Amino acid sequence: MSFLINIAALCLCWFGSASAYASSERQMVLSKPISKNVGWSLFCISMIAAFILLLNLHHWLSAMLILIVMVMLVWILLSLAMPYFPHQRKTLIFGTVMTLITALIGGFYVV
Repeated sequence: MSFLINIAALCLCWFGSASAYASSERQMVLSKPISKNVGWSLFCISMIAAFILLLNLHHWLSAMLILIVMVMLVWILLSLAMPYFPHQRKTLIFGTVMTLITALIGGFYVV
């Protein structure tokens, strides 16, 4: 059961961070950025949901630190990888696959 919770929390964290990135004017995934209100609302909702899921497995402080590290990891990955693959959604698909592989290996213990 903890395996499914890790996968759900990792995916929520990834999609929330990617939506916040996609709302930036300097993003290189979409032809035009999504609305800032929509992007940041999705980010906040997904982080709250991921935090609630992680509270089932970890202490609240550990869950918060895990989310902060994962958000920083996703934003660094997107900001460093996207200039090499402009306007390609392959990077988002690759990030989703790597998130699932991370969950398969050991979840947040690997991050």
